[in-house]
Amino acid sequence: MIAAVKKYHAEIGSILFVGGENFGLITFNELGDYERFRSNSSCAAGTGSFLDQQAKRLNLKSIETLSSVAFCNQSNTPKIATRCAVFAKTDLIHASRKVIP
Repeated sequence: MIAAVKKYHAEIGSILFVGGENFGLITFNELGDYERFRSNSSCAAGTGSFLDQQAKRLNLKSIETLSSVAFCNQSNTPKIATRCAVFAKTDLIHASRKVIP
């Protein structure tokens, strides 16, 4: 996965991947070398469905559109719970109400 991402994106800071039961974050240093891997507990089951729901809630065409919007973000990111999609949803709804009245 790391080699594929580096092939298509010369400058990379991190890779977030979402699986069926958990998600993980691979980070790189300022030279683009692997730094570390972090993963949450398996309580994050349904994370992919959660992201699909959030894309719809934001009136975005697809999860791919959500991914592009997130990738291009230059603003501060909200604090979002990482252990449970239910808590993350609550955090995102609260954060979006601050931005989208």
